[in-house]
Amino acid sequence: MKKPFIKSGVGAALGTALLLSQAGTAQAFSFHHGDIRGSLDTDITYAIAARTEDADHDKMGAHGNRISKDAGDIFSNAIRGSSTLSVEYGDYGMLARGNYFYDHVYDNKDLADQAHDKLARDFSLTDLMVYGYFGDNDQVN
Repeated sequence: MKKPFIKSGVGAALGTALLLSQAGTAQAFSFHHGDIRGSLDTDITYAIAARTEDADHDKMGAHGNRISKDAGDIFSNAIRGSSTLSVEYGDYGMLARGNYFYDHVYDNKDLADQAHDKLARDFSLTDLMVYGYFGDNDQVN
C-alpha cells in the first residue's frame, strides 16, 4: 500500500520548508559621499514546490506533466530577487530596478535552449529613469 504523501519523509520535509519559506529577506544600503547620495534596496525570496499526487497517465503529454510525474517530485526550487538602485547628484538623479531568479530544478533538467533560458534563470530590467530639475517654468523664455 502506498504511503500517504503528508506522512512520508518527503512530505514532512516539504511541509517544514514551506513554513520556513514564508519569511523573505529585505536589505537596504544607503550611502552619502559629498554631493552624491543613494540607496540600494534588495528583496530576496525562496520557494520550493512539489507534486502532491502522481501525474494522471492519461495526460502525460499535457503541460506540467512532462518532467516531474511522481508524488513528491520537486518541480521548482527557486530563489528570486528584486533590487532598486537610486543615485542623486545635486539636481539630477537616476533610478534602476531589476528582477532576477534562478531555479535549480530547471537548471539541471534536459530542456530545449529556449525553455531553459526562460525557466532556469532570468534577469529583467524593469525600470530605468534619469531625471533632473532645470528651474521653474517662469525662468524659461
